[in-house]
Amino acid sequence: RGSLIGEERVINTTRMTGSGDGTGQLNPSVAVLSSGNYVVTWETNPAMDGFGQILDQQGQPVGPEFTLTDGYCHNPGVLALSDGGFFVHWRGRDSDSFGEKGRFFDSTGNPITGEFVIDQNHWGNAFNGSATQLDNGNIVLAWMQGWGDGDAYSMEARIITPTGGLVGTEFQ
Repeated sequence: RGSLIGEERVINTTRMTGSGDGTGQLNPSVAVLSSGNYVVTWETNPAMDGFGQILDQQGQPVGPEFTLTDGYCHNPGVLALSDGGFFVHWRGRDSDSFGEKGRFFDSTGNPITGEFVIDQNHWGNAFNGSATQLDNGNIVLAWMQGWGDGDAYSMEARIITPTGGLVGTEFQ
């Protein structure tokens, strides 16, 4: 059992006005950073932009809201990293359709890598990614791949270094 502390508040400054038709701010993801602060990511609809905001333990913004990508961003997920920064992944446009993309940020929300495509060996849609950090600092991102096994949907994964390097190829 828990109890509420304080009042709910709006954390985003970039707003898409929703009218009950699926527009507005959607698909939030939250991760607690090693500093005790937390980061929230979300997408806007219909623009499909991705944003993030770091907040302190009292829910106050730490720095300005920041963008995740300059392009299409659907269902962004965030993972706190052992070095104090965080990794964000999302469904974005790639060379053939939609794929899982990623980017690393420092503890203040500044990008430390450019965005990069993670699922590089399949055509079709990739979506619903989920990430975790391994003991050696690498990231594993798993996602659902449309037509990944040539027949239907498959589950795929890839290992990523903390600098955005891709280790090997995707695996099922």
